[in-house]
Amino acid sequence: MVKDYPIVFCRFYLISAESEKFFKKLGEFMRFDIYLGFNGKVWISAETVAHTIFIFNSLDRVSSLIIENLEQGDQSGFDSQNVKDEIDKIMKEFQKKVKSKSKKAQF
Repeated sequence: MVKDYPIVFCRFYLISAESEKFFKKLGEFMRFDIYLGFNGKVWISAETVAHTIFIFNSLDRVSSLIIENLEQGDQSGFDSQNVKDEIDKIMKEFQKKVKSKSKKAQF
C-alpha cells in the first residue's frame, strides 16, 4: 500500500534517530516493511491489511504533529516532546488492542 506524505515530513523521517525507534517499537508487535521515497511516497507492506492501516494511521498522526511543529518554528521533528508523547500513546493503544484480542481468543 502506498500513500503520499509531505516531503518535509519525509526529510525529518530520514534524518531522525527517533523515527527509527518508532518503527522498531512497532516491529516488536508486527512484521512489516517500510520504504520512503524522496518524492514523499511511503510504501508499507505488513502481514495483514489491518496492520498496514494501523501503521499508516500512526504515521498520519505523527506526521501531522511534526508539520504543525514546523509551522510553529519547532525544527526538532521526531525529537519533539509532543511527538514522543503521541508515539507512546500509539504504542499503548496498540498493546491494548492486542491484549483485548488475545483475551477474546481464549474463550
